[in-house]
Amino acid sequence: MHSKDSRYVEYFLSIFENRSKAYKTVLRITSEFGLLNEFKDSLNVLCRQLKSSANPDAALFYFYDFLSHSTAKSTIFELIRSYENAGTMLFGIFSQSNTLSITLIKNPEYFSWLMENETLSSNKDYRQYSHEIENLLRNAKDSEHKKYLLRRYRKREYLRIGTKEIIEAVDFITIMKELSGLARALIASSIEIAYDELKKTVPGADKKICVIALGKLGTSELNFSSDIDIIFVHGDDKKIAYYHKLAVKTISILSDRNFGGFLYRVDIRLRPGGKNAPISLGIGGYKSYYMSFGQLWERMALLKAKPVAGDIKLGRQLLDEISPFIYKKSIDLSYIEEIRRLLFKIKKYVHNADSEFIDKEKIDVKKGTGGIREVEFIVNYFQLIYSGDKDLRNISMINALLILKSKGYLPAENVDLLFEAYLFLRKIEHKIQLRNEMQTQKLPETNRELTHFAKSLHLSLNEFIKKYNYVTDRVHNLFTSIFIESGDIPVFGFTEDLEGVLKEKGIKDASYSANLISKIAQKWAAKGFDKSKINALFNYTFRFIANEELLMRAINGFDMVNPSYVLTVYEKHSIFNILLRLFSVGYAGIIHKNKALMEEFFLIDEPIKITEISKSEKLRLEFAITLKILAGNFDLSLFEILSEFADRFIDKTIQDCGVNEIAVVGYGKLGINELFIKSDLDLLFISHDAKKPTIGIQMVVKELRKLFDVDLRLSPFGNEAPVAVDLEYLDNYFEKYARTWEHLAIQKVRVVYSDFSPKNIREVYKKYLKTEISGRDILNLKRKIEKTRRNVINIKSCAGGLMDIEFIAQYLCIKNRCAEMGLSALKLLDKIACRGLLRVKEIEALREGYLFYSKIISIIRITEQCGSINYKDYDILRFMLEDRDIAEKIKKYKNRISVIFDKLFLT
Repeated sequence: MHSKDSRYVEYFLSIFENRSKAYKTVLRITSEFGLLNEFKDSLNVLCRQLKSSANPDAALFYFYDFLSHSTAKSTIFELIRSYENAGTMLFGIFSQSNTLSITLIKNPEYFSWLMENETLSSNKDYRQYSHEIENLLRNAKDSEHKKYLLRRYRKREYLRIGTKEIIEAVDFITIMKELSGLARALIASSIEIAYDELKKTVPGADKKICVIALGKLGTSELNFSSDIDIIFVHGDDKKIAYYHKLAVKTISILSDRNFGGFLYRVDIRLRPGGKNAPISLGIGGYKSYYMSFGQLWERMALLKAKPVAGDIKLGRQLLDEISPFIYKKSIDLSYIEEIRRLLFKIKKYVHNADSEFIDKEKIDVKKGTGGIREVEFIVNYFQLIYSGDKDLRNISMINALLILKSKGYLPAENVDLLFEAYLFLRKIEHKIQLRNEMQTQKLPETNRELTHFAKSLHLSLNEFIKKYNYVTDRVHNLFTSIFIESGDIPVFGFTEDLEGVLKEKGIKDASYSANLISKIAQKWAAKGFDKSKINALFNYTFRFIANEELLMRAINGFDMVNPSYVLTVYEKHSIFNILLRLFSVGYAGIIHKNKALMEEFFLIDEPIKITEISKSEKLRLEFAITLKILAGNFDLSLFEILSEFADRFIDKTIQDCGVNEIAVVGYGKLGINELFIKSDLDLLFISHDAKKPTIGIQMVVKELRKLFDVDLRLSPFGNEAPVAVDLEYLDNYFEKYARTWEHLAIQKVRVVYSDFSPKNIREVYKKYLKTEISGRDILNLKRKIEKTRRNVINIKSCAGGLMDIEFIAQYLCIKNRCAEMGLSALKLLDKIACRGLLRVKEIEALREGYLFYSKIISIIRITEQCGSINYKDYDILRFMLEDRDIAEKIKKYKNRISVIFDKLFLT
């Protein structure tokens, strides 16, 4: 080739993934077949058409094989140059279907037949197929020759219909109708051949037999590689042996593989009694079976039943006789549960391989999540529900959807969704089966294969994945809303059914969860508790808790607590909601160990009173406060109860230990009477006599730690300080060594206990409340704290958090000489408001923020999160607070408080 030609060839080769093989193939075409000039003249057309094909490599390689079998090689190139559809047709077939490619390669004369005007432009129906087959068989030598001719005719027609599909000569619905019409004609011819063979040896042979098509053939929506689901009905039961032979021979003609291939895979397992039952039954046999033993899946199968071959009148008579079984007069809502169970059973036996691009639950276009089966089940369900409407009987899915829409049985938007999805998914199914004429509905799994597949649908890989997920998600959401969300979980049903429902509800470990629920429910029922109430309780729980981790923790909790308590609390849903929240964060274990706590659920509206000083009483008080918070009664005054309990416990412990001449100073939340659930006690011990041994105080601390975590790090010099200090030591420390945060902390100091005059203690602290603190000091302190809390969202110390509110209030009160000991931020804000030190809106923002953050910290303490929340934990906060906007509210308060903080300390 010349250099210019070489450039063209180089561009041509750039189309292919395997350029080396493509180059060798081009050499063979041009040299082996002597087609160099033809190839050069056609190069531009070949480039364009191969590049636009789904798989250029496969198309070129099959093209070589096609040329090798053809006796008109130059003519093929001439047709490709002259007629656009010639190349589109050839390379479309070669890139999308191995089966059709092989058919065309073995029969290259079919190409000129496909190019004829009438071949692809005409649409054939059952009558035309029957007429063509009749003419075809007229001169056949014998039965075997007839069977061969049928197989050859079917193969050629599949090439014609498949080509129409590939080049999109007609709409998809027409393709399905043509495939179905062809199948009907071939079944009818098979019966005739079987009859002709039997009448030679069976006296009185007749054709009083009908083939009833089910499935896609019954609704004229056949695939390229569908099984044909059929049943046989015969006339005279006295001749049942003959009709059995006739049916068997018909099936054999249709399904036996022989020279020229086969006609169809035949599935007769949908007949009454399944594979062990007679192949053909009389009308009486069908009627007796369906009326006595018929199941929902058989009713759904018969929705698509249609007589397609043989004695059509007999077939119609059968459908009339069994119509009371198929179409009930009254609406049966149990269909939901039965259809649901049927789909779970189907899905359980679908084994999907992992794919890099498609969810493994969606790999199967038919049986997978949001697939064809779900569309069919939705439509079938409404056909059964509205079975009194005869327009919905024995029709295609497409027509059923149109009627459901026109008569308002389904909302128009739902019908449009299902219509679009059904055609899209069925087209995908066709493309899959066109590849190798195999009955599979699974998408290609590799990047390369799926890219080629997407291209056959005129989509890029990303476009296909996006559209496929969009369509299947919408179908599954609709299916779920009808069959899952609208129904209860079958607590006392088969564990398999329960597992299926849980899986559809998004439970990852559905098997474990189903077994757990079943075990608890059965155990409670065995103790005599009402099954309907147990069922209602579990279903309520599932509706109430969306998060799987929280849900399963709550259900595990049911197994730890006396069921009579749980079922009694369930009677009042507002209280049961609180129980579910507590169980979901692990409180069932605490209740299991402290059974008396269950009584608190029934005292939730009563005021909380301290009845004794003990570990169990502290637990009860915290639990009672927790219940009130979760009931929506959050108030900071609740924490005064825990503060009072701590005060009394400290007093009792000191008395019990026989220690005297000491004082206890409470810092932080204890100092301002806002002791949270699970709060530490921040304490400083002051001894009246510094020289006195501290062993008694150490004993006090040890006893206090039996109920509380005690933190002594707020003592002068922190961990290096003695257990107790005297006033002189304290005074000297504040005068010489105290840091900014310690001066600020004085405003959260309260003398909790003292057996000598506390006045002197307060005087020392008050003296240092007057110490000047600059805004820079506050800012440096804040930055130092933030450095230790990197990558953590902490509503206490984050920008705009609780600590910022306290810094603002403490700083302004110290600066304006209105600071006092033992005052919470809210009380300091009251002083600030009285003096007009901030604008009214700013005061309101700080107050609201303080209460909001305090509430969240309380919830976090309840859930044992210790004040730090990651974004993933917002789900827990949303659930515990019944507030979907919690993350947005946190952000809002952080922003508002940060603005006030920055105005004070950065300007």
